[in-house]
Amino acid sequence: MDSLHFENRARAHGAYLMGRDPQGRLDATGERHDGLSVHDLNLSGAIFRKALLAGARLTACDLSFADLREAVLANADLAASSLRGSDLRGALLNAARLSDCDLREANLAGSANTPTRLGGANLDNVRFARGQAGGADFSGVSMRDADCADADFADADFRGADLSGAKLTGARLSGANLSGARLCGATLENCDLRGAAIGGADITGAKVSRAMHEVWLDLSRTNPSLPVADVQRIAAEHARWLESGGAAGARATFDGRNLAGANLQWLDLRGARFEKADLSGAKLTGTTLTSANFAGARLDGADLTECDLAGASLAGTSLVGTMLARARLSSAERVGADGHSVGRAPAASLAGALIVGADFTGADLDGVDLAAATIRGARPLDKFEPAL
Repeated sequence: MDSLHFENRARAHGAYLMGRDPQGRLDATGERHDGLSVHDLNLSGAIFRKALLAGARLTACDLSFADLREAVLANADLAASSLRGSDLRGALLNAARLSDCDLREANLAGSANTPTRLGGANLDNVRFARGQAGGADFSGVSMRDADCADADFADADFRGADLSGAKLTGARLSGANLSGARLCGATLENCDLRGAAIGGADITGAKVSRAMHEVWLDLSRTNPSLPVADVQRIAAEHARWLESGGAAGARATFDGRNLAGANLQWLDLRGARFEKADLSGAKLTGTTLTSANFAGARLDGADLTECDLAGASLAGTSLVGTMLARARLSSAERVGADGHSVGRAPAASLAGALIVGADFTGADLDGVDLAAATIRGARPLDKFEPAL
């Protein structure tokens, strides 16, 4: 069936939704629509049970509360569509693209496959109990209050994801990357966390058994964070270095250090070095970072709200779920210790950066270098080129 014929059926479905045609509901049970290409259709409540939609494009469509049980959606593109409340039990979603999709309250319980591209998706209250999503990319997504009990997330990427309140009892998270993830109030009892990366993950208020708490501590010890006293000492020496024009103190150099979850808020760290440092989940709200070097650093889940990053190098950084609201990344005047202008810092460089689910709301991005950057699900969407 070609796309035009399908769109005609969708119009009849629209009449059904409006109450004008009680027989017009779209029922594509078992039908073959491989390679179908449609956009911005209202298919709310439509029936696609066991339909073959491999490689189909249904972008920006309303599929809320649709019946997609056992549908074949392998390699399908549903980017920016609403699947809120839809029934996807048993659906084949391997390699499907669900970037920026609304999957709130969707039912994927017991699903044996999962999409690989979910950047910017909202999976709040999703049902994924006993599902299998090994190796899937959940970086930067919102999965608040999701039911993922006994799910298999081995080697999955949850960098910067918001799993606050999620039920993860008995979940397999071995080898998973939880760097900078928010797990506040989540249930983590009886999880398998062997080999997981947890740098900067926030488990405030999480329900964790004593045994699980010990596992978490063991993971933390494998790559200990720089002690708070050392961070404070380095920051104080950097302040002296700035005030004296380099005559006293020492430039802050955190290259390669573990600063996951560190509190660096409201400090003056102009020109500081953070090359290849791990700043997952770090708090940098309001920090002055003009001309700082973050090349190759990890900032997954970090909060850089209202930071001054003019002239900073973020080339090759990982910005998964990073908060950059109202941050300055454009060119700015540099002022010396005596209050006089010492020239301008150029716009920040994000060349080659991985930007997934990051929030740039209200940020000043004029002139920012985004060459070869990978961008998925960044907010607001109109600030960035389409995903690569």
